[in-house]
Amino acid sequence: MLRFGCAEMSDGDFLRAFHDRGIPAAQFHHGDHLRLAWLLLERLPVDDATDAACRGLQAFAHRNGAQIHYNETMTRGWMRLLAARSERSFAEFAETLTPVEGYPTEDKAGGNPLHQYWSPALLNSEAARTAYAEPDLQPLPPVSERWTAQRDAARARKRAVPLPVDRPADERPAPEPYASLTSNQPEDEPTDPMAGARALLREERERLLGPLERRINAQMLPHTQALAARWSHLRSIASTESTHRRELWGPRLVELRARIFRVRLRVHRMRATSTDGLRRLFRIFRGDFARPARRNDAATAAPPAVAGDTLVGPPEEIRQSTMSSRFTWTSAFGKGSGWLLQKIVNGLALSKISPNTLTFIGLIINIVAAFFFGYARGGNAHRMFLYAGLILIGAGLFDMVDGRVARQTNQVSVFGAFFDSVIDRYSDVAIFFGLLVFYARGNRFQYVVLVAFVMTASLMVSYTRARAEALIGQCKVGFMERPERIVLVILGALGDTWGVMAPALWVLAFLSTVTVIHRIRFTYTETVRRKLQPAGQ
Repeated sequence: MLRFGCAEMSDGDFLRAFHDRGIPAAQFHHGDHLRLAWLLLERLPVDDATDAACRGLQAFAHRNGAQIHYNETMTRGWMRLLAARSERSFAEFAETLTPVEGYPTEDKAGGNPLHQYWSPALLNSEAARTAYAEPDLQPLPPVSERWTAQRDAARARKRAVPLPVDRPADERPAPEPYASLTSNQPEDEPTDPMAGARALLREERERLLGPLERRINAQMLPHTQALAARWSHLRSIASTESTHRRELWGPRLVELRARIFRVRLRVHRMRATSTDGLRRLFRIFRGDFARPARRNDAATAAPPAVAGDTLVGPPEEIRQSTMSSRFTWTSAFGKGSGWLLQKIVNGLALSKISPNTLTFIGLIINIVAAFFFGYARGGNAHRMFLYAGLILIGAGLFDMVDGRVARQTNQVSVFGAFFDSVIDRYSDVAIFFGLLVFYARGNRFQYVVLVAFVMTASLMVSYTRARAEALIGQCKVGFMERPERIVLVILGALGDTWGVMAPALWVLAFLSTVTVIHRIRFTYTETVRRKLQPAGQ
């Protein structure tokens, strides 16, 4: 006997529940498999119904974590066995099943009708599970005339149903049900008066746009295949153990990936352009024109998009995205020493060291520099400051490469960004604390206060950005960020022989305060413009 888990559902509800993922795996038994296959055969041609059943059951198995239980050959075999039956309804078919045909039984090997056509070894093999395998015992029975006659009748109905606009309203015939449904459609399933129109539109689309799409595919297929072959060749080369080959072919892989994306974008645009007219025709027929988007709405609400090689988006976002990367000392230094920096990053990436470890090593080096600042006294002050400045350069190198190593080794994570930000704050405090000890040991109270103020201002620069980005998403305005602060401290330490450290601290205090005020004003302007409210309201 067949087991059913959804016998109380009507055919329409059963298909909708399966499509909407509303059937648990525990309620989907062998009888439900056969019912689904029978309903698809009633509504679609045999080949289309077979493909739809395979896709649906494969997706169902994947959703429930049972991919290993899906068998392509079994699914297509059952569809062919059902297509060979001539019963008029699924209930009539289920009544004619013998206990052996009502698989599964206690003895699966003897109760599976598929074993009449496939040997158990072939049917349960991995090759038959992943792809369809032809029967090795005897050929499958032919498709019944019941399904071929249904297909011919459906095609005749499609050609016979005119468009509703071809006749006056009082002369239009009663709306036909879906052309692919059989006469045993349950009464509780609604019919679609637009079925004939949709069928004619599909035929018209194939007649008008079919040659165009085939010509587009024929033109782009050689380029796509050549690029795919080239991509596979370069990936095989880049995946070798040779460091030289990875360095040589890595940039070319990135360029080739961009070219493949541009080719796919061109194909998508050509297809979208060719089908735009037909979409408008279908909307006219349905009478539901979509309201065109207003230019102001598109300018304010649409995110930046890529058009060719140009960034298109709201002017505020473009200015904000480019403003933060202009005229920074670290960017100029990075461009000037980019080759050497990339070599260092490549070496660290090959060593498989964790980016978080590099960040922590940078903190240790900053603490060593702070020790030299605090240890300086009297006659050795200039020499200790020189050592501290050189050590800070090494610490800055680690601060620059940790993010690059993370991106190159695909170890970018949210925690890594958080950990880097926290360690940077500790590094800033350590450096200024060393200067604070130096000036305190020399009884220079004025500079003790100045260094304490600079330490507070540097923390406030980072805090205002973090707090603002939690509210408005992005706040990179202001000049005196952490890289600029470190560069000023390094210049002051290296030029302490000429008394550069004191002016550098005054500049740090002034510009850090200006940056904090700038970010406060920017955040206020954005919250007023966006009319943001507190989370509790």
